[in-house]
Amino acid sequence: MSTRPAISAATSCPARIARTGSGCASSNCVGRGATSRTVDQEAQSRKIRALWLGLHQAGIVRDPNESALAAYVKRMTGVEALQWLDEHQASRVIEQLKKWGFRAARQAEDRADSEGPRAQ
Repeated sequence: MSTRPAISAATSCPARIARTGSGCASSNCVGRGATSRTVDQEAQSRKIRALWLGLHQAGIVRDPNESALAAYVKRMTGVEALQWLDEHQASRVIEQLKKWGFRAARQAEDRADSEGPRAQ
């Protein structure tokens, strides 16, 4: 079981550069200002992110941004950030994303079947 370190909103970005009020300059940073968080690199978090981006590439998810993913995670688990999920919650999100992808693929197949062969 993986233990995740507690993250303080004020010190969460290790790549914090001299601040100009625009937030963190790190490519791993999510959000702006003092509440910026680093993108979680746990294996389950990377899997969640990969599934999310795959759903976006398939045209299922409109917004591939980390903030949209965080909103989805919050709706599914009640947890505000990906890095704060425990192992069980992260597994639940992974399974829900996979089911969403399977449902969308099945619906696309059903639509294609209902259209029948195309007349030429």
